[in-house]
Amino acid sequence: MARQLAHGMGSFFKNCDCAKPTRCPHPYSIRFRDALGKQREESGYGTQDDMARRGR
Repeated sequence: MARQLAHGMGSFFKNCDCAKPTRCPHPYSIRFRDALGKQREESGYGTQDDMARRGR
């Protein structure tokens, strides 16, 4: 299930079926639109704080 980040940044999620995804060791992914309007995805973020630093 994707959750929203700061306005305009996109959404983040985990591609796993863990019962408690916020506590599992799988990395987070971010889905967003680039400057040309194309959908992009980046993964490998260990925590939500790591993702937030990416957007700054």
